[in-house]
Amino acid sequence: MLVPFDTLPTHAQVWIYQANRALSDAETTIVNQTLGAFCQTWDSHQQPVQAGFALLHNRFIALAANEEMTTVSGCGIDKSVAQMRALAQQLQVDFFDRSQVAFWQNDTVQTYLLAQLAQAIEKGAITAESLVFNNHLKTLGEWQNQWLQPAAQSWMARYFKQPA
Repeated sequence: MLVPFDTLPTHAQVWIYQANRALSDAETTIVNQTLGAFCQTWDSHQQPVQAGFALLHNRFIALAANEEMTTVSGCGIDKSVAQMRALAQQLQVDFFDRSQVAFWQNDTVQTYLLAQLAQAIEKGAITAESLVFNNHLKTLGEWQNQWLQPAAQSWMARYFKQPA
């Protein structure tokens, strides 16, 4: 059952999908219609899932489920992944490419290939203070507080450790 994303509790499970490119206005309309319909009918073991989603920066989709009402087990998660794969195919976009790391720079989303991070840091394009999107969070509360964080305070901290 679809509910507004911002009304879900902080303990709601969240899945964050990052597109490998910015979505157009027409594509965001498709995303909103498709995920709205999906959340309206999403179930896990024939039990309705209270769910919502947010499309952010024309690049990220946060899908959340209130597991206090219905636990989203393997079959329920499989349904959401299948929906995201179908949406990706329809839009010809990749929501599952983990080789791109997204940063908030100059009021826009900038991406770097994982293999190019060290070089970007060396050149100063990424600093310890650069804001990185952390798409590996588990709950809506974590997403609200830790989704965008300075690189040195994220999983990237190892790149900024000073030698002893």
